Amino acid sequence: SADKNTISFESFSEVEDQQASFAKIVCLQELGGMDSFVCGDENGLLYLLHKPEEASLEVVEHVKIDDGLKIRCAAFSLDDEWLAYCSSSINQTHNFAAVHKIVNGKPDSNISCELVHPMLVWDLSFSNDCSSSHISIATACEDKKVRIWKIAGLNDSKIPRHETTPLIEITSHTDSVLSINFSPCNSQLLASGGTSNKVFVHKFHGVDEWQDITIESHESDVTCLDWSNDFNTHKNDALASAGINDSFIC
Repeated sequence: SADKNTISFESFSEVEDQQASFAKIVCLQELGGMDSFVCGDENGLLYLLHKPEEASLEVVEHVKIDDGLKIRCAAFSLDDEWLAYCSSSINQTHNFAAVHKIVNGKPDSNISCELVHPMLVWDLSFSNDCSSSHISIATACEDKKVRIWKIAGLNDSKIPRHETTPLIEITSHTDSVLSINFSPCNSQLLASGGTSNKVFVHKFHGVDEWQDITIESHESDVTCLDWSNDFNTHKNDALASAGINDSFIC
């Protein structure tokens, strides 16, 4: 909740609120299978939250990213080994996505990489083809581009501290890209949406070869995308999308 600075944990018949010293909350992401969550606020703070079985929601860790930075979104990799977030300085001169290794339940700043962008990064998504030697992540940027990054050197802890050159740049959008999501079942499918009111499904056939499928069902900015995670029917991938003023879901 951005207005109450409150996180609610809902379990069937009861709703439990956790009031903390949050600034405006801008993102919330579940850590799969661990009853834990990460949220970010406008003061550049990432909070790691844990919900024990029969206890109150508690803040188990908070990480100050940097003074003067705003968190815009956060996500865990599908194996829960990595945490990524988008951030920018208030004057927007420093725009990046950062990736941290999760060690003992906390992000490790010594095993991290900063993905540098020329403009605001609005969203990011991990691919399901991450391994012990590399991770792949897609970012949605205000400069109308979708970028896919591959970070290698994880086995020998030689992960780069800064990365400025993505593996792929996709220029299908004619305006800012606001949302992005890899299919959790098929790493060859990536969906992106933005202020052009369009959804693009990028279907990859190789490292630098892909086909765009365009969906033009929205009348406003596409701000949310989510794939079905039914691994048993991955040949029939289902994608949901939402526009900011549409009042309907596609």
